[in-house]
Amino acid sequence: MNIAICEDEELYQQMLLKQLNNYQEQCHKKLMIEWFKSGEELMEIYRYSSHRFDVVFLDIKLEGVSGMEVAKKIREMDQQVELIF
Repeated sequence: MNIAICEDEELYQQMLLKQLNNYQEQCHKKLMIEWFKSGEELMEIYRYSSHRFDVVFLDIKLEGVSGMEVAKKIREMDQQVELIF
């Protein structure tokens, strides 16, 4: 499962990573996790790459473009991805 995490605060990154590691161990699933510190970074991947994610975890309050705006742009390019705020 390919997962993107867009979170600019390290504390919340670590908390989410811990939860995902627990899930990975309990469910015996291999998770491929990519980190993004800004919405602009994440949108670049969607705009200029064929790489897609199964799940995207988005912080709502990001520096620059908000998580809600990022979600709208991602949804225009990928209707299948699960978005989690």
